[in-house]
Amino acid sequence: MCSFAGDIQINGSGLGVPGTPTDAVSETRRMLGIPTDRPVIATGHQPVAPHPGILAKYIAARHLADGLGGLVVNLVVDTVDILVGAVEIPLSSLPLGLRIEHAQLLRESSGVLSARPAGAVVPWTEGPAMSAATCRGLAVLASAWSQAEGATAGAQAGSMVRSLMRPMVGDVVNVFASELLATPIGLELIEAIRRDPSGCLRAWNDACIAHPDAGVGRLRAAPEFEVPLWVLEAAARRPATVRDLEEPQTLLPRGLVTSAIMRRAGCDAWVHGRGGWSYDRVMEDWIQGWLGWPLAGRCLVTADVRLPGCREADLAAAEQSQRRRRHDPASGGAPGLSRDKATMLEQIGACPRGSQQRRHAWLAMHRWLDREAGHRTLRGDAAVARKRDWAFPLYPEESIEGLVAAVSEAISEAEVLPDSMPC
Repeated sequence: MCSFAGDIQINGSGLGVPGTPTDAVSETRRMLGIPTDRPVIATGHQPVAPHPGILAKYIAARHLADGLGGLVVNLVVDTVDILVGAVEIPLSSLPLGLRIEHAQLLRESSGVLSARPAGAVVPWTEGPAMSAATCRGLAVLASAWSQAEGATAGAQAGSMVRSLMRPMVGDVVNVFASELLATPIGLELIEAIRRDPSGCLRAWNDACIAHPDAGVGRLRAAPEFEVPLWVLEAAARRPATVRDLEEPQTLLPRGLVTSAIMRRAGCDAWVHGRGGWSYDRVMEDWIQGWLGWPLAGRCLVTADVRLPGCREADLAAAEQSQRRRRHDPASGGAPGLSRDKATMLEQIGACPRGSQQRRHAWLAMHRWLDREAGHRTLRGDAAVARKRDWAFPLYPEESIEGLVAAVSEAISEAEVLPDSMPC
């Protein structure tokens, strides 16, 4: 019996790549290890332990791929400088009283993931405030890290994510963002930027202006043309200019370039979360308005899942109970006055108004309140309880089983599958 407490959002556009794949598209897939004889559904993220909203994208991609006899591609965004081995964990009691701590499961260096070495797995130890679910989740995460392989931090983390998701998503093909520019389509894009940097910049900035809510920054025209790439230097990255295209450099794609190459050549449909769904509008206007590239269709899949007992109704009940305990510690949070509080109020009421005795009785009650209940704020606790982005192994198994069922059902009902999709 699966249970699921959360919200699912599904949206879609026409899926599939228009026209017949070109030789450059086919060769790009071959170089990336993507089969060319079946439909490809892709999604991706930075290689950290996914929260349920991210996991939902992969569940949806699997459901779509199975319906088409296709496969799932996972784009590992290894072009960022982030720490991947730290995980936030909830400690103390649900729903209020929670606090966030960090468990470090990997000893790692800094630098862009594709350019730094793999980290060393760190054994985790159980803490006194860890729940059984947190301990189980950390054990699952630690096991995934122990099985992860790869010479770079990006490859190691991508392997960890693939292993972690396999029970829900099955096998996926990992593709690395750092490898995209070396493909025929990647080289085609670099050459187009080299030939027409002003057109690239103008189309990019026009797209940013058209979608200001997407949060994509404009490219600078001075002191020299900025291009939507990174230059990798000593495991760090800096924005590239058109001059960098004329010199031997290690170049990396920025986010929209990554998306453009993948939707041009790496898949037949792309599954977005909320963020990607928003900023990819900029990419579409930029790349189609400038180069006229046909792009794979996209759909939006996202899910909000909280820890058990952390829904709004649970929080409201817990906050009400907290308020009762703060104003009447002996009540235990139950409705109605406790005998202790009622006695104190009777003592205050029995004293003449304005008298010193009445004042002393009132102060004595508040000293009792301060001593027994304190003045602890609830706001921070509620914010932690509302978090939707814990690593998914930290949720109960039935919550994740319910998520799989809910996403699959929502995809089926949304009818985002096309009638046919080219191979």
